Amino acid sequence: MKQLPPRRRAAAHRPIKKRSSQSYEGLLDGLPIGVILLSPDGVISAMNAEGARLCGGPATGYLGASFPELWQRLTGLNSDATRQLIQQIHRDKLPRQPAQVILKQGRGLATPVEWTCMPASFDQHIGVSVSLKDTSREQELSHDRNRLASIADESPYPI
Repeated sequence: MKQLPPRRRAAAHRPIKKRSSQSYEGLLDGLPIGVILLSPDGVISAMNAEGARLCGGPATGYLGASFPELWQRLTGLNSDATRQLIQQIHRDKLPRQPAQVILKQGRGLATPVEWTCMPASFDQHIGVSVSLKDTSREQELSHDRNRLASIADESPYPI
């Protein structure tokens, strides 16, 4: 077994410093799904780049905003019902099953997403995490599969 020189050995055994409270933001931006972290009362505490893209704006523009109000603008769902859902998830510590919605981002853009809410702990606070998965590509592939299947069914020379 190779021994490290004394200086390196000492460095290897130093305790790891605690990361800043914003260290999770780099991790969130690397995820392929949108993630929005909420306080128990529904205020947006953090949002990754994919979440901001799906909501139609920069992540920093949503920090401190009311998620129920944003969700009502994007989906048409009642903000009071969304607020009650967030409070229920925080109180019961149980996730909400995935649901499909269409996000209306303005300029005629509409994106189908699957969204899930679950209790989360971040920065020593307990809150709610909302995940948004863009399902537009899956829907396109399903449409293409069905179209190709119908062509094969109608062909005089089946495969």
